[in-house]
Amino acid sequence: MVIPKVRESPYFILYTLILILSLGFKFVLGPLLGYLLKVKLLEGSNAVHLWGVGGIFLLFLSLLSSPNAVGSHCDPHRNSSVKANMHTVQTMLETYGVDWGGSFPATFRQIETEARMASNPYWKDFYQPYTDFASQPAQTDFNPKVGIPRRPKPIVWAGLYFGHAPDLSVDKRYPPGQVIFEAFSETQYFLYGSDRDGYIIEEKNEPFVLSNS
Repeated sequence: MVIPKVRESPYFILYTLILILSLGFKFVLGPLLGYLLKVKLLEGSNAVHLWGVGGIFLLFLSLLSSPNAVGSHCDPHRNSSVKANMHTVQTMLETYGVDWGGSFPATFRQIETEARMASNPYWKDFYQPYTDFASQPAQTDFNPKVGIPRRPKPIVWAGLYFGHAPDLSVDKRYPPGQVIFEAFSETQYFLYGSDRDGYIIEEKNEPFVLSNS
């Protein structure tokens, strides 16, 4: 099973260039324009024009280098599909809990077996939201060795975005687009979801989790 590495930003050189140009404008071009104006080699209107062109150029580069402009690692539409799958699984778990007097299964296999074989079957199909991983299942059991892998935080310096911290190794992440079932105890469960890169889907910078607790 192949899990893609988290896609780091390819714009490191661009960010460095913006920083160099910004410093150049401040410490080189500014004094140079002042000198040219002083010795009357450059008229005021031309100086303003140069500053305007330079400012627009820097603004364009800054917008281009913005994480929102170059794209996010997350796929909100697919993540929403994973969340919908989580709610589907939770509905089946609650039905299981009613049938078994408040007890819950230990594995996903138990959920499916019971839901399909019940006198009034309540299993609901749900699908892998990532079409390029359509051959993979859309659910898995919680793995204590993997735990709850959080997406590496972005590296920001001097207001510039330099990608993300080193990503976790493949064996420390889940397959993409999974509903992750954790049987915490016989009477308590937790559901998580994994994004395209195998990290836990988050909401407001916290893991998105469904539970009966």
